[in-house]
Amino acid sequence: MALFLSDGKLALACGDDEMIVLRSLSDGRVIHVFSAKDHGGANKLASLDGNIAISVHQNGMVVAWDIGRCAVLHVMGQHTWPIPPSRSRRTGNAQSAVVLMVA
Repeated sequence: MALFLSDGKLALACGDDEMIVLRSLSDGRVIHVFSAKDHGGANKLASLDGNIAISVHQNGMVVAWDIGRCAVLHVMGQHTWPIPPSRSRRTGNAQSAVVLMVA
């Protein structure tokens, strides 16, 4: 899955490899690799403003990433079930993905 950030210069990509890769769209170079090894592969990515990205993982965890600092902001745990791809795909934004997990 790929997510083009609102600045038009960066993109995030994720998959089953437990990494989220931040790339430059102008030359394709890797800017940073976010590790999600404790959460399994990411199957959803969302960002409202291009500064914070939300990823949803196979183990049901939701992680908020600070794109500018290349750091984890928050890991939302205590979820015992993953979000089914068909339900979260319809939400379309980071707020909805978090609400879906907490609800």
